[in-house]
Amino acid sequence: MSHSGKYFQKDDGTRVPTASYQALSNGFLSLRDGFHLSPPALAEGPAYGLAMVVRYALGLSAAGGLICGLVRDTFCGNIAINCLRHLKNAGSDIVILVLGHPEDQPLSYIANALESAKAYGMKVEFWSTTDQNDLVVDLIQECHNIIFGGSDIEFPIAIRPPQEQEFINQSISILNELSTPVHCILAPHGVNLETGEPNGERLFASSTMALGAPLECLTNHTDLLGRLYLADMSFPRSFYTAIAPEFPILFDEQPIIRLEVCSTTDP
Repeated sequence: MSHSGKYFQKDDGTRVPTASYQALSNGFLSLRDGFHLSPPALAEGPAYGLAMVVRYALGLSAAGGLICGLVRDTFCGNIAINCLRHLKNAGSDIVILVLGHPEDQPLSYIANALESAKAYGMKVEFWSTTDQNDLVVDLIQECHNIIFGGSDIEFPIAIRPPQEQEFINQSISILNELSTPVHCILAPHGVNLETGEPNGERLFASSTMALGAPLECLTNHTDLLGRLYLADMSFPRSFYTAIAPEFPILFDEQPIIRLEVCSTTDP
């Protein structure tokens, strides 16, 4: 695969090449099918890293926090729920809202994670109609942080019926109007992860946790990202050198690192 010449950088100035959405998605499928790692197993590492980020946002302690998880039936939704488990065990109160999915419809990616969340004492609700908006706004205004697990590592755009798409866009607009910090996984909502083109209402995040390698499309939407972090996804070294032979080793000290905007690109 060829590298686009776009980068983010670590705080020491080390340039971190970006990955195309196709490369990242193929890497995820390789971990699942070639390295025999199940999606729940893959979700656990990034979930732990995101819990560290949210603790920092809470003032280094999760004790006494009230945190809302906004999740969809995706791998990123699984990461969000696993993260909330860590924060629940660390002393936070948790409520999970399944976004845009009727309660009577089956779930695939996050079904088991939601049952686990309930067993840990987390409250799970479904936000799927505009009639609930006022109640959700009241809840979110009481929360200290929101974890948004809505992006999909397997599909660059969310293909939905027009009515559902409109509901999701309205929900994102509500989040943007409120002051509660939102922490996104993979990328904020509103961007086609393959082309970088706008795709629905754009979500302005307080922080974004990229997975394994930063997506190329994020370089064109840095205004959405807030603080940018990168979590280890257990990709083998060959994944990184296929993107760029000089790709630096990223997680030699911590399983999650901070990235910054890089002002340089390759000719």
